[in-house]
Amino acid sequence: MNASLGGKISGTAVCEATDGDGNTRLSYFSIADGKVTRESVAGTGKYDGAVISATVQPLGPFPVIKEGTFQDCNHQTGTYKLK
Repeated sequence: MNASLGGKISGTAVCEATDGDGNTRLSYFSIADGKVTRESVAGTGKYDGAVISATVQPLGPFPVIKEGTFQDCNHQTGTYKLK
């Protein structure tokens, strides 16, 4: 959920990602004062117990290919630690 009030964008998002081996990770994104941060919430398999923290710089959004969807790309810098 995002909001733009008085020219300032704020919001949050939750994203689940699955890798090619079927391991999943759940991330929480927050937007405040033009800064996007990412935190690890939970994971399975090799992501179980992972600690991930990142600053995100959106590079998109990009044109929609299919109605009802969106595309974006984020450059993320930060740290991670697997079990």
